[in-house]
Amino acid sequence: MTRQTFDKPFKDFPDLIELLKSRGLNIRNEETAINLLKIYGYYPVINGFKKSFQTDFNAEEYQPNVQIEQLFSEFILDSQFQEILLTSIFPIENHFKNMLGYLISKNFGVNSFETNDANNPDNTVLSYLDPSNYHNSGRVKALDTMNFIKEKVLTSSDDPVAYYRENKNHVPAWILCQNMMFGTSVKLFQILPSNLKEDLTNEMILPIDNENITAKKELLLLELEILRKFRNSAAHSSPVYLLHVDQSSDPSVKLLKRYLGEQILTREEGRQGIGTRNLYAALIGILLLTRNSGQRTNAIQQIKRLRDTYMQNHNDTSFDAYNHYIRIAQLPTDYVERLERASMILSN
Repeated sequence: MTRQTFDKPFKDFPDLIELLKSRGLNIRNEETAINLLKIYGYYPVINGFKKSFQTDFNAEEYQPNVQIEQLFSEFILDSQFQEILLTSIFPIENHFKNMLGYLISKNFGVNSFETNDANNPDNTVLSYLDPSNYHNSGRVKALDTMNFIKEKVLTSSDDPVAYYRENKNHVPAWILCQNMMFGTSVKLFQILPSNLKEDLTNEMILPIDNENITAKKELLLLELEILRKFRNSAAHSSPVYLLHVDQSSDPSVKLLKRYLGEQILTREEGRQGIGTRNLYAALIGILLLTRNSGQRTNAIQQIKRLRDTYMQNHNDTSFDAYNHYIRIAQLPTDYVERLERASMILSN
């Protein structure tokens, strides 16, 4: 049998430093560089942020005079954006799942059992998990979604579902939704009857005059998917500055302007995926779906403080790091002001 070598053999920290130097990365203080790799890891710092500093996005060669501290600065800045994303998206996710459970319970009851289940308290009452309550939506099938929920969510060993299953005689939908992954709750939204989907959409996005409810429901679905993907990336400490959401269609720029004001996006930006697929899209989604004005204000203040911290000294390396980051992330230079204006529109 022919022996093969492993693609990634172990390299000690000094070996990693020599590897980076051989690729053109400037390392002035090897001890400092080794400490960075020890604390934060080679893969998160180097692999996560080398692309925009290389001579070619597919080449292992750095542009002239690039220093390891520059990659680390981008890593820290991205981590700060990840924190803002997580603290801002979690309340939206909770609001969405709470109202999803509420509407299902109000309209389809609280029975979580099959009719022939011996543990069913009342087999004359239809289960809210019966696929006949829902409808198929594109590739999201009601039966498949219900089976997944029954097999994966209803049997969860985590509370509160586990507590209700072991200590109560049923698991109501408002409890079941607490254990759902964000993606599962979005699939469940997709198969809701049209009137319930409309109710949930109006709960998440305030109604405006002469709106198209069909387009609004589609907007909510697309924004939820954007936030879900950015939330998952941030939750796993994966870089968000180059993340572009792959979806069949983009949020309508025209519709975003109706809800958030003309300044939020240009059509050209939308065509480039700016504000519809990238980090700015996630920030727009947070603003649009955060109903509490205090939470919206807090999110924008976090973003503004982050920007001001890096921009306060034009001669500091952090100033250059910030400008490099927003350019690569395709954030509009005035994105904070755009979000502030949109927040005022939502509050009126």
